[in-house]
Amino acid sequence: MYAVEGKAQAEGNKDEEERERMEFRCVVVMDDVVPCPSRGNVVAQHGLSLYLDFYDMAEPFCLLFDTGTETPNLQRNLNTLKLDTTAIRYTVISHAHYDHMGGLAGLLGQLEQPVEIIAGKGVLEHKFRKLIKGETGGRDGLKRVGIPESDRDLLSLQYGHSIRYCGEPYQLAPGVILSGQIELRHAQEAPSPFFVVKGAGGSVETDTFREELALYIKHPRLGLMVITGCAHRGIINTLDDAMAKTGCDRVYGVVGGFHLFQSSDEHVAWVIDAFKARGVRFVLPLHCTGLRGIIELVSHMKRETVLGGVGVEFDTRELDD
Repeated sequence: MYAVEGKAQAEGNKDEEERERMEFRCVVVMDDVVPCPSRGNVVAQHGLSLYLDFYDMAEPFCLLFDTGTETPNLQRNLNTLKLDTTAIRYTVISHAHYDHMGGLAGLLGQLEQPVEIIAGKGVLEHKFRKLIKGETGGRDGLKRVGIPESDRDLLSLQYGHSIRYCGEPYQLAPGVILSGQIELRHAQEAPSPFFVVKGAGGSVETDTFREELALYIKHPRLGLMVITGCAHRGIINTLDDAMAKTGCDRVYGVVGGFHLFQSSDEHVAWVIDAFKARGVRFVLPLHCTGLRGIIELVSHMKRETVLGGVGVEFDTRELDD
């Protein structure tokens, strides 16, 4: 188990007492699909945003995990789903792609209260991907997928908000931990050359997503739950990192994008077997998991898998242990 920084770390035994009180709900604010029937007039857009409400804790709080592609659709869904933006204390950016942080700049200008923005070290790198066959519009065979140039200064103290660059595990509250840099363990999940970073001198290197963050939640009854944006550093790498940093020997739930949409059948099967080997009992696949990945999860983990989409939510109080 790793040392964890954070505000609650210094409170000693109080952590153990407070950890016995934790219930939260998680609402999908933005995803690539809207389920049918939908919850009101919500819209889907390529990207991800999750609203987590830790309503039963010694000090209740809410956080927004990623902000989707653009503010208008993000705000529309927040309003339609009747989610209280005035309760947001943290905005976490899982990684530096436009479809996870594109809505941030506009959101910051609309919030009534100051929030702490938390992002990984490397979030300001110049991110690109290689063009797909038949695709046009990029330069040098590359298309920008990182933070928009017009928003590059948003990660400064704008609108009274603060920014924390998180390279090590960071505790937001007892049992609620941001990963810090996720360790690469499995050769099957080596960084893909499809995504690249441009250096100051124009050099191009494979993107290792060193800034990628996941959220690790130690629920007192259910166990470890892992929230991920895209799992570019590997969804199984992320689960194993979570277990190592929290001291848990299994994973109860996995929520978010698993980045399986470009994966081979063999790799998807390997991931599902790894889920089972780690005791996963609740799976909410979203965004870049892809249709094939979701179909395979439903086929092989039917009882554990919940179909996602904008407006889908779960409450830990209602989950079976």
